[in-house]
Amino acid sequence: MAATAHPLASQIAIDILKQGGSALDGAIAANAALGLMEPTGNGIGGDIFLIIWDPKTKQLYGYNGSGRAPLGRSLAELKTQIAALRESGAMPDDMLGMPQRGSLPVTVPGTVDGWFATHKRFGKLPMSTCWRRRCATLGKASRSRL
Repeated sequence: MAATAHPLASQIAIDILKQGGSALDGAIAANAALGLMEPTGNGIGGDIFLIIWDPKTKQLYGYNGSGRAPLGRSLAELKTQIAALRESGAMPDDMLGMPQRGSLPVTVPGTVDGWFATHKRFGKLPMSTCWRRRCATLGKASRSRL
């Protein structure tokens, strides 16, 4: 069984399962397909968060695939820049967290890294199999509201 926001993505996941793939293989395949079918809600330019049950070890795993800060940005530098925004009035003192505009809230997308990191441990089929049908057979599969 697979459930996604698009019937073709669900079918792709089911096909992966029928080929002997793990639930994670199916999820990666469906997520890759959804990036083409619903690009405003999914895709390689975003983040991914996974909860994975391993039936072998009977353990639950979580994966935080939120984007990381750019390599050249340190926490100290970030704090200094936020303090400067507050001092200049560009960011209100009562606003918590990151500013909503500018380069400070930008992160490196974590989806693709998340696919590979979790597939290494929980995947059964080669990653190329998880992606094979995604682009070539989809044709015009996006939602009309795009």
